[in-house]
Amino acid sequence: MIAEKRYSSEDQDSLSGIRDLAGADSGGELSYGWQACQRHRCTDEKQQMAKHFVDHEFLVRSRHSPEASRERVASIFANSGTTPATVVSAAIDWLVNEWKEFKEPFTVSWFTPGAHAIGIIRDFRVRHPQFRSITDLFLIPGPVDPEVEAVVGNVPAEFMEKLKIGFAYALLSAFSFDMRTGNAYFQFEREIAPQKACAQLYAERKYLFLDSEKFRTQGHFAYNIRDLVKSSREVTIYTVSTTKNDMIVDQFKRLASKHIPKTREEEGRFERRILRLIVLGRTMPRLEEWHGYFDMESDQ
Repeated sequence: MIAEKRYSSEDQDSLSGIRDLAGADSGGELSYGWQACQRHRCTDEKQQMAKHFVDHEFLVRSRHSPEASRERVASIFANSGTTPATVVSAAIDWLVNEWKEFKEPFTVSWFTPGAHAIGIIRDFRVRHPQFRSITDLFLIPGPVDPEVEAVVGNVPAEFMEKLKIGFAYALLSAFSFDMRTGNAYFQFEREIAPQKACAQLYAERKYLFLDSEKFRTQGHFAYNIRDLVKSSREVTIYTVSTTKNDMIVDQFKRLASKHIPKTREEEGRFERRILRLIVLGRTMPRLEEWHGYFDMESDQ
């Protein structure tokens, strides 16, 4: 059973540690640790991806324009990391602005193992209790690692493996990603079990946000793009334009054709899937969209 954390006055002390980890109200103090280092990397790119996501993807109804009325209810999984936290912040801002403009409320439940996202959601809820229906927060249990500012180890992994929830969205990131193989890597070995469990959670749409410096093979292997595709109807890789665009796009097409071929060999074991690549730049974003069939029984 999932325990929802309610933020009464009695909760303030118990949440203060998480809030500190999330970097709230840090003032001019010197920052330490892995996440503090990552938080200041490629901030413009993270914000660019977050803004495009909320403007063009977030709560957009299937086969509808982003300008049309959007979904009002969603359960969202936000992974640990500074990029998903940036997306969470942008999504909350968008929800508030839409709510105020059209006078129609939203109901959004957030599930996360990451302290940074927790701090953003919790602080907004404390400051703006009138918007509490967009900040329902469920914390993934487990020991908190102050270095990565997230729960790590087998406890959160085992919890997520038993989680019987179909999410509307999963917001993901990685330390590095090899577009040739579809492998995602993380810096610390203790992250691997929960990161793999995150990748295998079911979500209608999954978004893997990768700034331009993450296309490399470095760290501990956690999961493959197949883990995302198998447990989702549509997977989108977000990134930002560089001089390597053509190479990244070519690798993406090879990866997509390998895992979701456009024809299926037999009925039953193959399911329709969509794999997308969005490359943001100073001009129009570049969208590569691949429709095909995924072999649910193959491990290759």
